[in-house]
Amino acid sequence: MTDRKEIDSATAARLLATWRALHEGKLAVGADVRDLAEEFMAAPLTMVGLVDTSRMSNEALAFGRSSGGVLAFFAQREPAPQPAQISSAAAVQSELFELFAKLFAGLTGRAVELVASTQEIKDRML
Repeated sequence: MTDRKEIDSATAARLLATWRALHEGKLAVGADVRDLAEEFMAAPLTMVGLVDTSRMSNEALAFGRSSGGVLAFFAQREPAPQPAQISSAAAVQSELFELFAKLFAGLTGRAVELVASTQEIKDRML
């Protein structure tokens, strides 16, 4: 890759994963690459949320790529999260109606129990 504008999506994702891991303290680096990590961390994000590599040295860019590859490898090795346990139908229905009530309040600006008629709903919605 001679032109930094031609970074493919997989590389951009690896660079962003490295940037985030460094900023969140999830990626520890040795003293021999600490300066590369600091240069990489100093890079801003672009308007679309990708790492801006325009002012980054080739060494720091290589560090970001290789670290991102390692992070991707370890992410594949992690066990998949366990699905949430299925609740009873009554509990699910109750939660669903709570969400409907919140949605109704958000749309009309008034709690369900405070609305007197369907005409009031129409007036509030239009």
